[in-house]
Amino acid sequence: MYLPAQDSPTQNQWSRFYNHLAHDFGCGKGTAQVAHDRIADLVVNKIVVPELTINANRDTNWLRTIFRRHRKAFSYLQHLTVWSAFIPEMSASEIIKKVKSKDKVTVSLPKDDAHLVPNPSAEKRKLWRNLIRKTPIKKARKLPGGGALYAWLYRSDRDWLLAFNRVHQSQSHVRQKKVDWSARDRSLTKQLIRIVERLDTVIDGPRRSKNFLLKQLDDYGSVSKKLNLLPLLSLALNRYQESIFEFQARRLVMAVIAKSKTGSGMSRWQLMRSANLPNERIMPVIADLLGWVTTGSDYK
Repeated sequence: MYLPAQDSPTQNQWSRFYNHLAHDFGCGKGTAQVAHDRIADLVVNKIVVPELTINANRDTNWLRTIFRRHRKAFSYLQHLTVWSAFIPEMSASEIIKKVKSKDKVTVSLPKDDAHLVPNPSAEKRKLWRNLIRKTPIKKARKLPGGGALYAWLYRSDRDWLLAFNRVHQSQSHVRQKKVDWSARDRSLTKQLIRIVERLDTVIDGPRRSKNFLLKQLDDYGSVSKKLNLLPLLSLALNRYQESIFEFQARRLVMAVIAKSKTGSGMSRWQLMRSANLPNERIMPVIADLLGWVTTGSDYK
């Protein structure tokens, strides 16, 4: 902040500086590319401001972008964070002077030779077409290099990109094959019968209501909303669901078995409490069965 006013380095000079910086510290790949994962290992522990947190899953996070070709200005905090990781011994004025020492690139082409310059959009379009031919658009943007390619086209060739994606999306949404509800009805009914047979071997557990049995099936969410298309399954659910009477009887049996194993008393109130059978909700048939257990059976 104490430096005198001066011309800023060009974006090309910043690009060359950071590329050379990466290679000087062993973070290069080949002659021009850089290893962003190695750079992140050096820089991440220097970050002290939450706003500079790096999302490693994003191909366009600021740390990756600053080591690529510069197309915009970066925050002074982003610059300082990188400098503190790589060249903490150099002052800001020395670093800026070094950046300015990088060669400037000026391109001046005669109008007659303009047709000889390769069109970058044509190459990028080709790459995007090839990528979308194998991968859906949303997934393509998350692939290595896919996000950067999409970002470049969105900035430089937006009309073509949006038109291409619109056409591709309309073609990809092909109507799915209709569900064979009759076959699915038979399959789910067989699965339900297997579940009921397994539950019949277990005496404890919650009430086996219609909803409870439904939740044991595959894809409960969609099946529960399509019962009108599944007549066999609906019939089986009504047939095998446990009524309140059956549930109370099963709880009473569980209580009797538990009491007989421990040898404790089996008075009416003890069994009712153990089986969680409130007096106001107990069914008449269960009340008679309870009376038989406590007075007329061998278990008293």
